Amino acid sequence: MKEDFHIDLSNKFYSKRTTGIAFVGTITKINKGCGISERVKRYIEKNLFNSLIHKDRAKLHAIYIYYIIKENLENIKRLIICNDEDFIIVKDSLIRLFKIDGILLNFEIINITEYREL
Repeated sequence: MKEDFHIDLSNKFYSKRTTGIAFVGTITKINKGCGISERVKRYIEKNLFNSLIHKDRAKLHAIYIYYIIKENLENIKRLIICNDEDFIIVKDSLIRLFKIDGILLNFEIINITEYREL
């Protein structure tokens, strides 16, 4: 059964605490998540991005979303992403990641603001 899935962060990537990313189905409550420790975020900042500037945080957000949803794509009707990072960059990065894997997305990707307007 296809349903809407919400994506949310517990703490922003620049915060000095573990950042949790999770998705949950609105009907079935199917869920999955992961946590990114402060130590991992510092490593990424120093070794991969040289800093976690605005667009890099959004790309990182997309990478984590990609990995937590890719096993449940057949269940997603609409992916609703929080506005914690730049939504346009997150959405574009997600589409690129799936394109690299040769996966055509058959669901809508919107932000929470658009969802509330429905």
